Amino acid sequence: MATISQFYRDKEVPEADVDGNLVTATETWHLILDSVASPIAARALIGALVSGNGFGWMVVGVDSHPDDSAIFSTGFNVSRLSNNTVQFLVTTNLTNEIQDINNSRKAIDAEPVYDYQEVDTLIEVDVDPLTGKAIAASNGQPYFPKLQRKGTETRIVISRNELRFDPTFAKNYRDHLNKDTLTIDGRPYPPRTILLESWTGTSAIDTDDSEYYQVKYQALYDPNEHKIELIDAALGPDINGNNPKVNGTNNVWKLIAGVFKGKAAQDDPADFETNSFNLHDEVNMNNLRL
Repeated sequence: MATISQFYRDKEVPEADVDGNLVTATETWHLILDSVASPIAARALIGALVSGNGFGWMVVGVDSHPDDSAIFSTGFNVSRLSNNTVQFLVTTNLTNEIQDINNSRKAIDAEPVYDYQEVDTLIEVDVDPLTGKAIAASNGQPYFPKLQRKGTETRIVISRNELRFDPTFAKNYRDHLNKDTLTIDGRPYPPRTILLESWTGTSAIDTDDSEYYQVKYQALYDPNEHKIELIDAALGPDINGNNPKVNGTNNVWKLIAGVFKGKAAQDDPADFETNSFNLHDEVNMNNLRL
């Protein structure tokens, strides 16, 4: 990903238009990146600059002009300089009208919206949650197919405006769990409890004719780390080649470390082993704006 090598204001001082108390002007900046990038990517780099940055760039509606503390930027446009892919011209619009400043920030600086939804799920059940015994026939053999029950999870939908959306970047995070503790809407969620189901973006135009994206994240919260736990049981043979049969027919038998358990264990619904499995890979999500 490209980064900013140079970013500086044009030496030529722009002329301001004065209409009563209203002052408007435009100012040109020169942007040079360290590698090839699109104008959208260049705009995103500028938009990520914070107040007090080392380039002297005026964050829209936040930083005043060095020559007049009443003048602020209301937005900017980015265009390539000729055919050079690393050099850009940046034109920023200036005014002393507070209403114009507020209007220019209405979209991109809008507060995110958090929507908490209930999601119905089906969960395979191997163990009676009250007794702790395997859900099995009277001879201890587990039922196949497995029993299922209704479950409910919480889906968090985050809607916010951002300067860019890259579907190839988003693909690296979809269908993954948070590798580290993740904070959403001020709440910490432990590792592997948030599944990023969806990350989409829709392009839009701001009041200053600049492009931004209406971005939506969907995250599914599961305090059990989105794992599935199953009784260790299977049709024969086991890892030693043993294949118990009843009346010449294969059945589902309980295992321990790949070996069939003895008859007493097979007949006892309380004597069983379980295996826990992860269904999703994990990734560090702390750089996402959730």
